[in-house]
Amino acid sequence: MKNIKNKILAIGFVLMLFNIGVKAQELTNYNLYMQNEYLYNPAYTIDDPMLSAFLNSHIQWAGFGEGPRVNTFGIHGPILQNSGLGLTVMNNTSGLINSFEVSVDYAFRAKFADNHYLQLGAGAGVTSDKLGNPNEFTDWTDQILTSDEFSGSSFLASAGLAYFWNGLEAQIVLPQLYRRSEVNLYTIGVLAYNYEVNPTWTVKPSVMSRGVKTSPAQFDFSVMGTWNKMVWAQAGYRTNKSMIFALGFNLREFQLGYAHQMNGGDLAVVSNGTHEIQLIFNFGKSLYDDKPDKAVINGFVKSYTDKTPIIATIVVSQDGKEVLTTKSNDLGSYKAKLKPGKSYQVDVTADGYKSNKEIFTFEKDEYEKAITILLVSEKTVIKGTVLDANKKPVAAQIKVYDGDKEVRSVFSDPTTGEYNLEVEPGKTYTFKVVADNFEENVEKIEVKDTDETVNFNIPLVPIIPTVEVRGAIVDKDTKEAISTQINIYKDGKLLKTVNSNGSYKLELEEGSKYKVEYKSKDYLTQTVNYDLTKAGQDNKVQNIALAKIEKGFTFDLGTIEFVTGTSNLTDASYVTLNNVVKVMNEYPAINIEVGGHTDSSGGATTNKNLSQKRAQICADYILSKNIDASRISVKGYGESIPLVPNTTTENKAKNRRVEFVIAE
Repeated sequence: MKNIKNKILAIGFVLMLFNIGVKAQELTNYNLYMQNEYLYNPAYTIDDPMLSAFLNSHIQWAGFGEGPRVNTFGIHGPILQNSGLGLTVMNNTSGLINSFEVSVDYAFRAKFADNHYLQLGAGAGVTSDKLGNPNEFTDWTDQILTSDEFSGSSFLASAGLAYFWNGLEAQIVLPQLYRRSEVNLYTIGVLAYNYEVNPTWTVKPSVMSRGVKTSPAQFDFSVMGTWNKMVWAQAGYRTNKSMIFALGFNLREFQLGYAHQMNGGDLAVVSNGTHEIQLIFNFGKSLYDDKPDKAVINGFVKSYTDKTPIIATIVVSQDGKEVLTTKSNDLGSYKAKLKPGKSYQVDVTADGYKSNKEIFTFEKDEYEKAITILLVSEKTVIKGTVLDANKKPVAAQIKVYDGDKEVRSVFSDPTTGEYNLEVEPGKTYTFKVVADNFEENVEKIEVKDTDETVNFNIPLVPIIPTVEVRGAIVDKDTKEAISTQINIYKDGKLLKTVNSNGSYKLELEEGSKYKVEYKSKDYLTQTVNYDLTKAGQDNKVQNIALAKIEKGFTFDLGTIEFVTGTSNLTDASYVTLNNVVKVMNEYPAINIEVGGHTDSSGGATTNKNLSQKRAQICADYILSKNIDASRISVKGYGESIPLVPNTTTENKAKNRRVEFVIAE
């Protein structure tokens, strides 16, 4: 059993040798490099003005006994204002191979501007490799195990650069430039961007690539979010099908971070992922004074309304004494160097704009302020178009009043309807707009202090000729005046409602169609249609006689017609039946009798049956509209109650009818 175990371990060892290369030129895939870029890149030796020390423990493929275990200690800090020195000590145990490395790093910073600089770094040291002696192996005569390829010391070198510009961060690193007597162009590239969402939150997306021409490249895609510079979290994806999650805390001088890599592919079967923990400690005072002797104020001068750049004169004063005068350029940009730790007043003037005054203070350790200055125009331009209801331009006169005083008067363009005028900001104006054949329009418009341009379109309503409809509203029988509610409909919509005490007068627009309802309590509503589509119509006089709803009253709501000799209703008959339904819904207390009548053609019995059938068909239709059956009775009278003698064809047509009579 022990021999089998030894063989399995030996096979695994040999496979591992082929995977990492005969010279063991492996490189740890750190997961906390975004918290501590110095892990890979010697250019970050000069990244902090204080001494910074760290401990990093990286356990790769946890649960797999032969997985790499890497412990790293480092310390670095500045030695001059633009250069730094660092020391890195690393112990790496991978299977049976143990590597111990010591490297000294140097970095130099070339500064182009406060937020624009380049850092160059290089490292040199020694590495010592040793082959382990596990008890599981019994045959140490094996040539592979006794080879000098895995023991001994050698020189190592690394190099890197880091470029910074307004939040952009780019790195190129050769972490194993020279190692174990070979030049190794294994390259790491990093591109990241620090984005300040607000004073509380910062987000840093990044992309890292690893690889050389002779091996497949590997990529990391990650995003780090930091809250109040105290708590940060990171999530990423590595193209070997791994997910990386990290969390960290910054507590005064201490920074603690932890990362977990969830392996994908075949590694997920044999390991529990990769764990990494890191402690960073910043101590001592800044080793150099990098505080500038000048404080910089910069920014833009722009229009308050549309943010367009303005060429302006900028005068900076301190304690009432002018310090310097400068101008913004064509892009509105300006810059001035001042003494730090002082308070200043900035006066900005530009042609056509109100002057602006800004007061600010450079706080302690504050050396740059970005201030955008917004200027308000001395005049506000009000512009727009005068249009009719069909969006067609109108030539109109526009008078502008400040209170009772007329301050402007312009005409809109007859072709486009456009107008524009200038007024003083910070006031409310009254616009009076007049044009031939249009109603006068009076509008109020508030112009704020900050308004440079106000768009104000003015609609005009055409003066439309009207037809006067008037008359009396009386009881049909007594001829006495009655109070009435008049509902006026246009295009199927209720336009307005007026009340009458017995007479009415309506102004209806020429060129339109109206439906007018005359309603009064206990009276049958009467509807009149007015067609005024023909121009030049005369005023109309129309008296309205309303029929009182009482027992025996017969509704006159239209005709009920049947196909001759049948009980089949014509289309026009359904209009009348719908009117009956409307009345019964409007007056829920009434009951009706549906009476059928015929002319004298045919036998009396036949006519009576036919009239009964016709009346029942009408009643059934009314009942289908949710009218209670107890409110309707049906009776066929045949030829017994003619309206006129059945002596002519015309008279017979009048006698063929269905009547709706109010019953008990």
